[in-house]
Amino acid sequence: MDLARCVFAVALCAPIAVSQARGVSTVIVEQSGQTSTPDDPLTRDACRTFTPTVDQLKRFFSRATPIDGKFVAQDYYSPCNSSGTVSFPDGSSARWRVYSSGTASLTWASNGATAYLYNGRNNGWHDPFACSYGLHDEDDDASCYLPGF
Repeated sequence: MDLARCVFAVALCAPIAVSQARGVSTVIVEQSGQTSTPDDPLTRDACRTFTPTVDQLKRFFSRATPIDGKFVAQDYYSPCNSSGTVSFPDGSSARWRVYSSGTASLTWASNGATAYLYNGRNNGWHDPFACSYGLHDEDDDASCYLPGF
C-alpha cells in the first residue's frame, strides 16, 4: 500500500517538474527595434516599437520550446527583431535574435550550433505584426479580429 502511494505521488508530481521553467542567468540586449527590411520606411518605423525588456526576454528564454527553423523563416516570420546574448546557470551561453512573433534563433557559443525557439504570442512585448501569422493556431483566440472575443 505504501509503495502504491509513493508511485501515485511521483506520477502526480512528475508533470510539474517536467513543465518547470529553465533558469536564465543573464540577458543582454545589444540591439532592439531592428528590422530585416531597413529600406522599407513603414516596416522600419513599425519595428522600432519592438523593444522587449530584459525581464520579458528572461521569461521568453525560460519557457520557449525548440521548433523547426521553417517556422521562424516562414510560418511565424516577422521582420522585427532584437538581438543580444544570454547565459544560463550551467555556464552555457548563446547569441540570440528574438522576433516580435515569439520566435527566436539561438546560436550556442560552445559549438556554433543554432536552435530555433517559440513561446507563443503572449510574451508581454508589443508585436507590430500581431495577427498576421499563425492564424488558426491553438493560442489564436481570434481577439485580433473580433474585439471583445
